[in-house]
Amino acid sequence: MRKKIEGAEHLSPLSTGFGDLDYFLNGGLYPEQLVAVGAMPSVGKTSFVVSLIRNMLERNKNILFFSLDMFSRDIIRRLLAGTSGISLREIINCDLSTDAFKYVISAAQQLWDRTFFIVDTPGLSIEKLEKIVWAAVSTEQIDCILIDSFNLIECYANSETDRYKRITNVLRRLKCCDAPIVTTFQCPCDKSQREPSLADVPHDMYSLINESDVVFFLHRTRFVTDLDQYYNDDAIVKAAQPVKIIVEKNRNGDTGVINIRFNGFTTSFERLP
Repeated sequence: MRKKIEGAEHLSPLSTGFGDLDYFLNGGLYPEQLVAVGAMPSVGKTSFVVSLIRNMLERNKNILFFSLDMFSRDIIRRLLAGTSGISLREIINCDLSTDAFKYVISAAQQLWDRTFFIVDTPGLSIEKLEKIVWAAVSTEQIDCILIDSFNLIECYANSETDRYKRITNVLRRLKCCDAPIVTTFQCPCDKSQREPSLADVPHDMYSLINESDVVFFLHRTRFVTDLDQYYNDDAIVKAAQPVKIIVEKNRNGDTGVINIRFNGFTTSFERLP
């Protein structure tokens, strides 16, 4: 602590790009920190992680991303949409005006200059994931490791107890890799659309929750919107939906609620204006 105060030791946190969330994280993400992000289906776990990645890439950070829920091409499309401000639907359908095409090309050039590794191997085992992480950090300066989604990682065990121990041991070793780790996990579906909490964590995620330094949940009330309305003058307003980040566990800070918004136009999360 004395070295840090005197400036002999400089430990700069990695910003998430969401100021209020950084406040709860004491400035941002730190090495040896494990953050778990939970949500019910269709709330936007992948979109949130991609938004974090976009914010970090804008700061020239080196990212290792395990995308177990989507292929790499889908992730790149979302990054292009969030960076360019052009709708994801237009990018997927290649239905771009001349100006929109220029924005997408500019976004692609920005991403091209960044160090960003995507692993999208289906059915990845937790042991294989650990090997990839250590191989990456031994050859590259990785600033953050992100996983989507932890539920999809394979762990072969003879019993639930054995599975718990194996996952716990791997997570403890990974926390020593000198880069923060952010992973999503899915909570069981609830048609009442109530806010999720630690009580909703599935049993197979207990090891992740216990080892995590921070656990927060995303909550968005889902409703049907006419996509054609996105192309009106007030498209961004129509596309924006309020989202809560509910911090339920924080070993080194406060718990509470943060308000952001989801932009359905680009399928990205944004700070409130």
